[in-house]
Amino acid sequence: MPGRRGFTLIEVMLAAGLAAIIASAALAPLVFTVRSLREAQMRYGAAHSAPAAAEKIYHDARGALSNPSFPVFKVIRKSGLSRERDDRLLVWGRMQGPSGQVTGVAVYRIAGGKTAGTQKQGLYRWLLSDSDSSAPPGGAAYRKGGGSPVDIDTDLLDEADATLILHDATGLRFTVCGKGKKWQEEYEGALPAALRTELTVNGKEYSYTGRFPNAAEK
Repeated sequence: MPGRRGFTLIEVMLAAGLAAIIASAALAPLVFTVRSLREAQMRYGAAHSAPAAAEKIYHDARGALSNPSFPVFKVIRKSGLSRERDDRLLVWGRMQGPSGQVTGVAVYRIAGGKTAGTQKQGLYRWLLSDSDSSAPPGGAAYRKGGGSPVDIDTDLLDEADATLILHDATGLRFTVCGKGKKWQEEYEGALPAALRTELTVNGKEYSYTGRFPNAAEK
């Protein structure tokens, strides 16, 4: 109709720019909320999965068998440039395997990450048994020759043969309450009186202590 005109290109561009600014301002709190929720979920997951991992370790430790001929429980204190807390735990006893209980060595250590190809970083569990084909491969393949089932070179263990127990775990520290009720950084012997497990997950520290009332009997 005469006397009416459309919007100019500049007017359209100004309107589009104004709409974009308003939309950005409206979505910014939502993006922040989603990010905060995701971080809270990660913290919640770590806070609940870390105790489950510690309980798994404690359960295996309780399965240690008594044998006067060799040590059945071993803690190795390790630290390095890439990983400050890099302890290892080895327990020989009756352990839960893929197809039931087996007699073997359960090994716990942090593994994975950039130096391990596609394996995710976290807390891993190996079950090494010479008598059960369902448990990958037997402890004899990694044994140093000292005669003890827990005398194993844990650096040779392959993450592909292990079970990932706790995602995103970057640190592991064990302390043992041994003879004389003294806490020790390294230990090799029978089932101790207590085991303290410290886990680092997503930059947070979690500490758990499990006691073994029947340690003297083992």
